[in-house]
This record gives sequence, C-alpha cells and structure tokens, in this order.
Amino acid sequence: MLIRWPVSSLRVTAQLIRASDGYHVFSRAYDTRHVDGLVAQDALARNIGQRTHDKIWDDMRRHDPARFREFAGADPRAIRLYLGAQSIYSEWVLSGKGDLGLGMQLVQKALDVDPTFRLALSDLAWNHLRRIDPTQTIDEAAAGARGAIDRIFELNPGDRSAYFMLMQVFVQLDLNYERAEKLYEAAVELAPRAMWW
Repeated sequence: MLIRWPVSSLRVTAQLIRASDGYHVFSRAYDTRHVDGLVAQDALARNIGQRTHDKIWDDMRRHDPARFREFAGADPRAIRLYLGAQSIYSEWVLSGKGDLGLGMQLVQKALDVDPTFRLALSDLAWNHLRRIDPTQTIDEAAAGARGAIDRIFELNPGDRSAYFMLMQVFVQLDLNYERAEKLYEAAVELAPRAMWW
C-alpha cells in the first residue's frame, strides 16, 4: 500500500487471531485526522503493541489457566470471574473505558466462589485502597482493604506483598505515617531484597 503524506485522515485496523482455532483475541480500528506519517505510525505501533501484549497475556491465562502457578488450586469458576475483572481493568487503563465497579463485583464473586483465591484477595484490597466504590467512606475503604489483607495473612503469614498493601492502607487511607514506617522496617527485615522496598 502506498500512502502519500500528508493525508487528512487514516484508518488502520489491527486484528490478533489465535492460530490454533481462529479465535479473535483482539480487533480494533484506529482513525486519525491530520496525520503526520511517522508520528501516526509511531503512535499506532505503540498503542497496538501495548494492547496486543495485554490481550495475549489475558488470552493465554483464559485459554490455559493450569499453566500459571498463581492459579494453582483455585476454583476454575473463580479464575474465570477474576480474569473477567482483569479484562475490565486493562481496558480502563488503556482507554479510560470500562466499569471499574463491575470489575470489583467480579472480584467479589470470585471470592464468593473461592474464598482462598490469593489474586482475588489482593485485587479486592487494591480496589478498596483505590476507592473504586465511590459510595464508600474512607473508613469503610480502609476496613475493606484490611479485611482482604488479613485474609491473605491467614493464608500466608509471611506474604510480602500483603505487607506492602497494608503500608498503603496506613499511608493513603489512615494517614498514619508512623505506623507505616514501623511496618516498612519490619517488612524490610523480613525480605530485604523485595522489589517493593
């Protein structure tokens, strides 16, 4: 295809199809106006690259969850609900579209199915930390986050990421920096090389 620059508008359609069965993993049309060739090409390539990366990852986890260590022992129904929430979150991050409240509901449903599902507990804690539900007070959000984090600690008392989430509750919701600092010091002793510190 030969395109003479500059053009007043351009439409590019990108599709990602799973070769094994023809499933459409990703499809999107991009329309641009007042296009400068190299700038448009660069912007489209970056956007398509990021979106397809996330879609491939999501599709692999949906198509064959048994290959992923983080799903070991989780109820398959809970995994499907969790992955549905992840799709919503990913779409919101990439395009600003998507119902985060629905994502939070799917995470809660995943936990209703499997109360020991670690990834869903972590997402629930982060949902409360980010105050996805706008009707929650700060105290309710803090209590919700703490409840999920406490459950993670019950399942794995040394969970390093749970320490990090709890510090975020102290910093973001409680505004208790002294307590966050003490927890930070304890967490660094537990795992001095963890990426969060």
